[in-house]
Amino acid sequence: MSGADIRAVLYAMVDVMQDALAKGQIVRLGEPGSLRVGISSEGKATAEEVNSSAILSFRWFNFQIAQFTIFISVFPCVPEIFIFSGQ
Repeated sequence: MSGADIRAVLYAMVDVMQDALAKGQIVRLGEPGSLRVGISSEGKATAEEVNSSAILSFRWFNFQIAQFTIFISVFPCVPEIFIFSGQ
């Protein structure tokens, strides 16, 4: 396996992760952990009306790795980082 092969896999993984996070899904990476985001959005009457323009703000990012959880809050505009140990 070459360096180019590894880079190609990593670029593809980032694309898949971005798509999944944009859809509100949790990205599970197996042993390394999982990623998820939280947003604030406008309410819509039907699913067809929902699109990216309804997003008002990015609220938090959560990365769980092994026994630790890294929670980054960016609401109400002051970034805060919390690290929790599962032990």
